[in-house]
Amino acid sequence: RALGARLHRVSQSRAWAATGTTHPMSRGRILIVDDEHNARTALGEILSEEGFETREAEDGLAALEILEHFEPDVVLTDLKMPRLDGIGLIERAKESLPHTVFVVMTAFATIETAVRAIQLGADNYLTKPLHPDAVSAIANRALETARLRAETTRLRAQVGQRLSVRGIVG
Repeated sequence: RALGARLHRVSQSRAWAATGTTHPMSRGRILIVDDEHNARTALGEILSEEGFETREAEDGLAALEILEHFEPDVVLTDLKMPRLDGIGLIERAKESLPHTVFVVMTAFATIETAVRAIQLGADNYLTKPLHPDAVSAIANRALETARLRAETTRLRAQVGQRLSVRGIVG
């Protein structure tokens, strides 16, 4: 019974994802980028069960195509992938998605790769194999960071508008 309910929730989330609209009860939007199909699907199921709206891409180039019509709060990307790796994805997508939080995942964890990923714009770093609780914690923290970035931008714009209006009137 529990498994049936779980599969129903996952299929509902995937149905919303297929329409290109935001699920009305979504906690946030996450793009999962990993060349390993099973890892990508498992992450999608875990995060969908937690109420996130997810999309999946098999590499950085496929992710860039998805990003043309889907603006995620969080991008979970594998580091090493064919065609375009995680670092290349971050470099190409970061400027157009200033509020999005990028989290790099890799089985090839070294201090050097972690530092390089952070220097190039990753906000966090996860090592594989991934533990569901760690993924959940990182996703929730990343979502909060993305929302705070968006709120900061909105508030700065409001302050700028108020200051410019005062300058015109006064």
